[in-house]
Amino acid sequence: MIRVNLIPDQQRLARRRRVHLARWGVAFCALLICGAIPVTMDLSNRARAVALRTEQSANDIQLTSVRKELLAVTATSGEVRSQIERAAALRGKRSWSGLIAMIGRVAPPDVWLRGLATEPAQPGSNSVRGRVLGEAKPKADGVESRVTIDAPRALVVEGYTTNHQALYQLMSGLKNTGVFTSVTLRNSSREHVLRGMPVDFDLFTFELACGW
Repeated sequence: MIRVNLIPDQQRLARRRRVHLARWGVAFCALLICGAIPVTMDLSNRARAVALRTEQSANDIQLTSVRKELLAVTATSGEVRSQIERAAALRGKRSWSGLIAMIGRVAPPDVWLRGLATEPAQPGSNSVRGRVLGEAKPKADGVESRVTIDAPRALVVEGYTTNHQALYQLMSGLKNTGVFTSVTLRNSSREHVLRGMPVDFDLFTFELACGW
């Protein structure tokens, strides 16, 4: 069987060129697609990183706001706790009438009271002792502050007596009440004049410090 190719050579060459061009085009497209995949993945990763940074910034802003609210709540809680402690301290204070009645019960007949006072009379910023109430409050500069209420450290009892034995009985009676941890005699002296009038009997002034 004899085949005769009647297609001219130029057409056959042109067809071959088209086939070669088509194959090169397919190969180039495949190469372009393969090269575009890493670039696309890199761009996607960068976009995701930008989104994560934006989300982190928003979370940081929310965290800062929550921290400020927490500090405000902590400060408010400390103030409320301080007020509760103050109220409890005021409720726990012994009234002057009850204190005087207690001293009157343990005082011998030969003792007369001249005055009662707390020490210190008024709390000051230089007081050594005090009661710390509440938690530490953080300030803007990071320095902690505390609410301090200074309380009297002792009760000063002044009076007269005709003999030292009665004074010692008073000191013993005050200590046995359990209210005071210490009863100290600060001063005692002989008095020859009472309210501008000379006295013809033994009369002594005394000053006691009753600590609690």
